[in-house]
Amino acid sequence: MSTPTASPPRYRVIDGAVCYADSLVVPAGKYGVDVTDPGLKEVCAGKDWRMVFPGRPDMLFAAGSSVVWVECKTNDNDFFGSVISKRLAREVRTGLSMADIVVVAYPPRLCTDNELVRLQCLGIVVYPFYNSALHWEILRGVLSSTSNMRRAIAGTDYRKPRTALSGVPGVGAKTEAKLLAHYGTAHTALAHYLEWGNALGSKKAFRIEQACHAQTG
Repeated sequence: MSTPTASPPRYRVIDGAVCYADSLVVPAGKYGVDVTDPGLKEVCAGKDWRMVFPGRPDMLFAAGSSVVWVECKTNDNDFFGSVISKRLAREVRTGLSMADIVVVAYPPRLCTDNELVRLQCLGIVVYPFYNSALHWEILRGVLSSTSNMRRAIAGTDYRKPRTALSGVPGVGAKTEAKLLAHYGTAHTALAHYLEWGNALGSKKAFRIEQACHAQTG
């Protein structure tokens, strides 16, 4: 009779830092990045904390009281290869067993791929991949509080339709409407966040950037 395999310990947030088995692995305000992956060498430069993490996530960070586990697919070959080999499924399964939220970061031009839709239906967060720390601070702002999460899913309420853009610090209903008018969908707007000045004006875009920095520390 075989002995059941013990589940690995789960990551948890302590004083804003990500800890594993009571050891600190990602300091508060930092983004853990897998030091062995050459495709991630520019990710979150200046706010990165690089090492090899238990379970081997590509990125790891705290969003409020939740630990966020990220699998990064930086190009088309990486994304489709991981799907065909079922490596992505294994990575997501491991992430779900060890963290609170699992994110699959995908090459931005694949935003309509059926596999991404399937992942969303399974409760996985999908998010376009970019190197900038601000890009990840926008996501952390959306995920870090229950109030933002309620706003992000409010599109299911026919009385007050909203999108995930409403979870970004500094984005109200009018700003959200301008972004949707300019980009068409929330997904496309998030994928082009560096160009928001074209839709909102440089001053408003800068205020949103400052709001994201303020919320995420």
